[in-house]
Amino acid sequence: MRTTLTIDDDVFNIVRYIAEQKKQALGTVLSELARKGLQKSPEYSKRGLFPVFKLPANAAIITPEHVKMLEDEA
Repeated sequence: MRTTLTIDDDVFNIVRYIAEQKKQALGTVLSELARKGLQKSPEYSKRGLFPVFKLPANAAIITPEHVKMLEDEA
């Protein structure tokens, strides 16, 4: 489908940059970003002050050691 949109300059520049990096058309990148933005937010509950997210059964476990290793790399 072809249409004309008015897009803020900062948004256009980001989409153009992503399109160049991925070697894809602007419309393709903009459609992907719009789809992601329209997806339902992940469901979560609260335990005290902290959100608790439901994860897939095969999700990797992140240990304090893993976090420390990543901090050391930064």
